[in-house]
Amino acid sequence: IAEAQAQNYEAHRAMMEGYGLHKYHTATGVVQWMGSNPWPGLIWHTSDYYLYPAGTYFGMKKSMEPLHIMYSYASNSVNIINSLQEKFSGLKAEATIYNLAGDLKYLKVINTDVEADSVQKCLSLPVINGLSTTYFLKLELIDAAGKIKDINWYWLSTKPDVLNWKKSKW
Repeated sequence: IAEAQAQNYEAHRAMMEGYGLHKYHTATGVVQWMGSNPWPGLIWHTSDYYLYPAGTYFGMKKSMEPLHIMYSYASNSVNIINSLQEKFSGLKAEATIYNLAGDLKYLKVINTDVEADSVQKCLSLPVINGLSTTYFLKLELIDAAGKIKDINWYWLSTKPDVLNWKKSKW
């Protein structure tokens, strides 16, 4: 059950972050078709059969924060999504990469601003040698007063995702 909820969290967080990254330009909305299950189940629902919030709910809640720092799987970049009607100046965006043993492999801090209701690309992540097959990316967004506005974690792989079309039912 925990694995299914973690998959629901990750899949829906990525879906909503993808929407936020492309809002107003190439993405006009997202349809979340299963608000709750008509029977007990493990996948895709925002709340379960008993109306308890599921992994999907928490993944979507995290990804839709009004001021959100995120990783783009498509462009290997770090971006800030601002859904508020105010500009933020003097922000610090921090990207840290750790291998599976917890060793620090990369750290980058940049100063940036983000306009009202917009997306700001902060940086592209470089190729890093010596990573474990699974590694972690931690993103932090800090305001001009030094207050942490957002923290986001990703577990990533050095092995690219490639669909095997011959084995796909799609």
